[in-house]
Amino acid sequence: QYSEPVTLDQAATITVQNALRTVELKITKKDATNSSKLLAGAEFRLERLKQQNGEWVVDNEWRPNAAGSPNADKHYMTGKTGEKGELSFENLSPGTYRLTETEPPKGGYAASFTPVDVTLGADDLGRTVTIEITNSKPQTFTFTKVAAEDNNKTLQGAKFALYPLVCGDKNHAHTDLLDPDDPGACWGEGIPAESDANGTVEFTNLPAGLYRLVETRAPDGYALPTGQWQVELE
Repeated sequence: QYSEPVTLDQAATITVQNALRTVELKITKKDATNSSKLLAGAEFRLERLKQQNGEWVVDNEWRPNAAGSPNADKHYMTGKTGEKGELSFENLSPGTYRLTETEPPKGGYAASFTPVDVTLGADDLGRTVTIEITNSKPQTFTFTKVAAEDNNKTLQGAKFALYPLVCGDKNHAHTDLLDPDDPGACWGEGIPAESDANGTVEFTNLPAGLYRLVETRAPDGYALPTGQWQVELE
């Protein structure tokens, strides 16, 4: 708008006002098996990403919180889903963001290990972008360790580690063999387990997601396998 009328024979100051257009990112939290059940109390951290050496990394210089607020010096935003299972992050500019669940919803649900990367484009300015994220109750993964020469012979004392995928970058294939001594940034800390007298190996309290199973020590008298296993819990 103009501060005053403008004529050809009069010098004037023109004030032009532009509203800053931003994006709102809304998360809707639901039960994985019952989409009508909305989940409150899930806490998230939102970080902005940047390109560095061809990889998406967290931008630690981003300061999204208001000056003078308790989190003014933080490079992320946080929030919890309300009773309707919704959480909004407002005033975002176009870019790529990482959404990490730091606390599961109320009601005995498991938090997800795997973050979600979200790209907001220029076309999203002035809009609300909604994503749906589900949670399941903790799950158990069980299998039996047997001898290759006789599948009826169970083996005790085999040690395993189950590594959760913690990478949200869709450009990563995650198909290379994992090094148990240095699993890298895409995999979380290995969860240990050992086969019992019946050859049973059990992992409990697992959230849904993708995992890599690695045998780290073979039973006495046996060699380690050359491969690894991909495990997906839904």
